[in-house]
Amino acid sequence: LDEDSFAPAKGGLHADSYDPESGLLWLSIADAGGTKRIAMAEVGADGIPDPIGVVLEPSGTGFDAISVHSPVVWATEDGYRMLYAGESAEGITHMGTATSSDGLSWTRGGQALEAGEGWESMAVVPGDVHESADGYRLWYSGFNGEQWEIGSATSTDGRDWIRESEPAFSFGAPGSWDDAAVRHPSVYQDGDELHLWYSGFDGSSWR
Repeated sequence: LDEDSFAPAKGGLHADSYDPESGLLWLSIADAGGTKRIAMAEVGADGIPDPIGVVLEPSGTGFDAISVHSPVVWATEDGYRMLYAGESAEGITHMGTATSSDGLSWTRGGQALEAGEGWESMAVVPGDVHESADGYRLWYSGFNGEQWEIGSATSTDGRDWIRESEPAFSFGAPGSWDDAAVRHPSVYQDGDELHLWYSGFDGSSWR
């Protein structure tokens, strides 16, 4: 896939969420003006994604009026649920939720998690969701206008989330490769242990 795969993707694209059972892939795409949308592709047996189209657009004057991006999608008994980042006209990024029976046609469910206070006052962006016996745990990126950190929230139904008040994972000690910011969490569970992959920033470059 490249920026020519989708008509409004001249500003680039990023693969965000993949369902190996169905082969469906959800992406963030940006047009030449910077407006972001959520698109979908299907990965064939040859491993090559076939673009399908845009599945979620910015909407109205609400929390996701300017851009929608960073979808985290997982299968449910009724189809799929999505968490996504939505940018408002005020420049604040909140988290929205949507449901779908086929992964293509989505019904918005409102805000799942508002930008909070302090370390996450400007943006909350979903990163990874894991299901457990008690429901779901979400890891997300929070931004205060200067630094990114990684937060966590829990839910019994995947729609309504309760955040932890403090970051679950913060930037490193001065002089380390991630001493300025951390974001883009991806979590893998190995038995009783959780392993976190993330991007770190040292003030000049992300790794």
